[in-house]
Amino acid sequence: MLTVYIDFNSPNAYLAMAPSLTLAERLNVDIDWRPFLSMERDVPSEGTDESVAQSHRRVRAESRRRLQTKYAQHQGIDLCFPNPLGETALALGALFAIDGDKLPFIQSGFA
Repeated sequence: MLTVYIDFNSPNAYLAMAPSLTLAERLNVDIDWRPFLSMERDVPSEGTDESVAQSHRRVRAESRRRLQTKYAQHQGIDLCFPNPLGETALALGALFAIDGDKLPFIQSGFA
């Protein structure tokens, strides 16, 4: 059994979905999809009197987005970042409640 934790507003979870499916198929194991509420944040805009801490958070967020975009391009995925990010708690609750094959719901949620 392969356990995969996901959140519908996490670009990393979205990008890990296809490789996780490939790995599970190669190992001939099932995937236990687990909901996990992540703390994704929007990229802060640059301010005129930005503190060092604010600048650090912005630069790290921009770097994270560039890396996610690069990995998405490697997979042939057109990745977009909605602003503001949506709330996923209800969808994660529904995912938790599903008995049986959760993959169709997950694919719909990411679509």
